[in-house]
Amino acid sequence: MKNDMKKLQKEYLKMLGEFVSFKTVSTDSSFQKDMGKAVSWLTRLFKANSFKVTIITGKSHNPIIIAKYTTNQKLKTILVYGHYDVQPADKEDGWKSDPFTLIKRADKYIARGVIDNKGQVLAHMSAVFEAIKNDTLAYNVTFIIEGNEESGNPSLSGIIKKNKKLLDCDLVIISDGEMKGMNPTLDVSFRGGGNMRVVYETHSNDRHSGLFGGLVPNPALELSRMLSKIETGNDISFGGLRQTIEISGLTSGYTGSGFKNIIPGKAEARLNVRTVHPQISERVIKEVEELIRKETPSFVKLLIESEAHGDPIFLDTGHEEIDSIKKLLSKIHKKDVIHQNVGGSIPVVADFKSVLGKPMALVPLSNEDCNMHGVDENFSEYHMGKALEFTKALWTK
Repeated sequence: MKNDMKKLQKEYLKMLGEFVSFKTVSTDSSFQKDMGKAVSWLTRLFKANSFKVTIITGKSHNPIIIAKYTTNQKLKTILVYGHYDVQPADKEDGWKSDPFTLIKRADKYIARGVIDNKGQVLAHMSAVFEAIKNDTLAYNVTFIIEGNEESGNPSLSGIIKKNKKLLDCDLVIISDGEMKGMNPTLDVSFRGGGNMRVVYETHSNDRHSGLFGGLVPNPALELSRMLSKIETGNDISFGGLRQTIEISGLTSGYTGSGFKNIIPGKAEARLNVRTVHPQISERVIKEVEELIRKETPSFVKLLIESEAHGDPIFLDTGHEEIDSIKKLLSKIHKKDVIHQNVGGSIPVVADFKSVLGKPMALVPLSNEDCNMHGVDENFSEYHMGKALEFTKALWTK
C-alpha cells in the first residue's frame, strides 16, 4: 500500500510540475499562448488515459475541456469540476522563487495554482488515471475543466445547459478550497455577489488648485463623502457570514512622483459586493446603484458599471453519496467532518444546482494557510498526502 501511494505521489508531482508551469492567467490577454498550451497538455493527458475529449470554444471564453470515461454503464457517474486558469503572479510581488516553477520549501510545495485549482483537480485526475490502468475504477467519470473561473465566464451557464446530457451524472464533486485546520471539511454554503465601477466627474479636465480651489467641487472629496454613506441595508447573516460592500479600489488625480497642484476632474471607485443566502445578487446590486444615485450630488456627472457574478448558495448534504464521502474522509483523517460556510464564491455551483439538479460534494483538499491568490501559494506535504489518499480511496473499487 505504501509503495502504491509513493508511486501515485511521484506521478502526481511530475504532472503538477508541468501543469503549474503554464502561465494561465485568464485576466491578462498576453497569456493566451500559455492558455492554449495548458489546454493541449490536458487534452493529451486525458486521451493518453483513454478519455473521450470534447473541447468547447467561444469568443467570450477560453476553451472548456469535457473529458469522459465510461468503465461500466451499470456504475454511477461522478462529474468533477476544476479550472486551469490562475490568479496573476510575478516574482516582483514578493515571491521567493519563480511562481510558475514548482519547488518544495520545508514542508510546502509552492507555485501559482498549486492549490487553486490545478493541484486539487489534478489529485482527482491522477487517482482516476491510476485506477483506469489497474482496472479498479469504481465509477464512470466526467471532468469539466474551464479557463475563466478567476475572470468570470458569462457563457458558462448556457454551455452547461446546452451540454446537459454530456454532463449527466449522479454526483458532482468540486475540490477548490481550504480545509478547516487539520479537519476533513465539506463546504456547504457560499456567498454570491458582484462588482461595481463608480466614476464621479465634476469638470472635463484638471483645474489649477490655486485659481479654482474652493470655487469648483473636488470629485475625490465628493466620491469619498458618498462612499462613507453606503450601508449594506438589512443586517442579514447566514452561518456567520454577512453581506458586505467593500471598496476594492479608489483613484483620483495625481499619484506620481512629487506633487501636482490640481483639483482633479474625475474620481473612480471599484466596489465588491458580497451577498448571503437567501439574497439575489442582481437585486442587491440594483439597490446599491439606487443608493449611490440618491447620495450623488446633482452637479456630479455619474457613471455606474456593474455585474453580478452569482447568487449565494446553500447545499443540501443529506444524500447517500455524500454520506459515503464523509465516512471516507473521517476514516482517512481519523476525525469527524466539519461543515464550513465559505465567504468566497464558486459561480459554477449555482449553475450545476439549477441545471443538473444532482447532489454536490464540495471537498476542499488544501491547507488553511495555503495563501490562495497570494504570494507563495502552497500545498503542504501533509495535506497533499491526505488529498491523494482520499482520491485514491474514492476512485478505487
